[in-house]
Amino acid sequence: MIAIVGMVVFAVTLAACGSSSSSTSTSSTTAGVAKGECGSVPTKSLPPDPSKTLAGLPKSVQSLYLGFATPVQTSSWANWEPKLSGKATIGLSFMNLVSPFQATIYESMLSELKSNPAVGNVVSYTAASPTDIAGQLQQFQSLIQQHVDMIVLLAPVVSPFVPLVEQAEKAGIPTVSLVGAVDSPGVVSVAANTWQGLAEPGASILKAIGQKGNVLLVHGVPGSEIDSEEFAGFDDLLAACPDVKVAGEVNGEYNPPVIKSSVLQFLSTHTEPIDAVFQSGTMATSIMQAFEQAGKTVPPVIDVAAQKGSLAYWNENSEAGYSGGGSVAGAVAVANQGNRIVSRMLAGQGPKVNAIIWPNPVVSADNLESFVEPGWTLATPGAAENPPSTYITEQQLDALFNHPDRKVPGS
Repeated sequence: MIAIVGMVVFAVTLAACGSSSSSTSTSSTTAGVAKGECGSVPTKSLPPDPSKTLAGLPKSVQSLYLGFATPVQTSSWANWEPKLSGKATIGLSFMNLVSPFQATIYESMLSELKSNPAVGNVVSYTAASPTDIAGQLQQFQSLIQQHVDMIVLLAPVVSPFVPLVEQAEKAGIPTVSLVGAVDSPGVVSVAANTWQGLAEPGASILKAIGQKGNVLLVHGVPGSEIDSEEFAGFDDLLAACPDVKVAGEVNGEYNPPVIKSSVLQFLSTHTEPIDAVFQSGTMATSIMQAFEQAGKTVPPVIDVAAQKGSLAYWNENSEAGYSGGGSVAGAVAVANQGNRIVSRMLAGQGPKVNAIIWPNPVVSADNLESFVEPGWTLATPGAAENPPSTYITEQQLDALFNHPDRKVPGS
C-alpha cells in the first residue's frame, strides 16, 4: 500500500511541477467510438457491459451511457440493505478544494446530507493540497476505522483508492464516487459521461475554425482518470482533422493561478496563432483571461463543465464573431444526484450497476442565453448550473435500482 501511494504521489507531483511544459496526451481511441469527418460528431456505442445489465434498461437510460469510457459492471451493492441502529453516519473524503467547482460540490453535498432526514451525522475530511493523495488516502482509512455507514469520495485520481474501497466493501461500507468513475464493482460512481460532454461542442469548434489551424491543449492533472478520458475524446476528434495541428500542451491543475501562468508562459514563447483551445474542464475562464492579459485574440475555448465567466464572454462577444461550444456539469447538480443516490442506497433499493451517469446539457449558440444570467462577466467566478429540468429523472433512477419501491428514509 505504501509503495502504491508513493508512486502515485510522485507521478502527480511531477506533473504539477511541470505545469508549464509540454505533456503527452492520451493517444488511444475512446472505447465504443468510431471516427467521422473533421467537425462531425463520431458514432457512439455503449461501453463494455459483461453482465448485460445496460441491455435490459430503457432506451432513455441507455442513451446516457453512449460513448462512456469505463466498463459497466454489476454493483456489489445490488442487494445491500444497511444495518442501521438509527440515522446513518456518512463520511466525506474530498480532494483539496482548489477550484470553485470542487468547493461548491463539497459545500452543496455537505448541505444536502445535513438536511437529509435519513442522515444523522456527517464526518468530513478534505486533503491539504491538490497533490496530497497520501493524506486523502489516510483520511479515507480513518473513515473506515470509524465504521461510518457510507463514504462519499471526490478524488483527483481515483485508482489509488481501489484497495481501500475493497477494504471498505469487506467492512460492509459502500463508497459513492462523485465525478470520477472507478472501475470497481465496490464503488457506485456518480459520473459524468465525458465523451458526451465534449464530442458535440468540440466538433462545433473544429467546424467553426474551418477544420484547420493550431490547437492548444490544457490538461487538468495529467494521468488522472478524468483528464485521460477527456483527452482520449479530444484525440478522437483531432484524428479526423489532418489540417488541425497541436501547437502545444500545458497543465493547469484546475487551479486558476496555475492555469493563467501556464498559458501565459506558453504564449510568451510561441508566436504562431492559436485558433482553438481544448481543456479538460472548469478552466475556460482562466484560459480566456490569460489570452486577454497577453494581448492576444481569445480563440474558441471548449467549455467542458462550463463556467459563468467563460459563458458570459461567449455571450458578450458572439456578435463580434466569437464561436464557442460547451457542456454544463454544475456542482450543485452533482451534489444533488449524489445525495439522491445515497438516499436510495440507505433505503436498500440496490443499484444495478457501478456507474450512474448524469446528463451533460450541451451549450450552443442556439441556447446560450438560457444558461447565462444578467450581470455575468468574464470575472464572474464559479460553474454554470444545470437547469433542474435537465437532472436525471426519478423514473430514470428507478430503472437503475433493483428495488425502487422501497421507501427512501424520511420521504
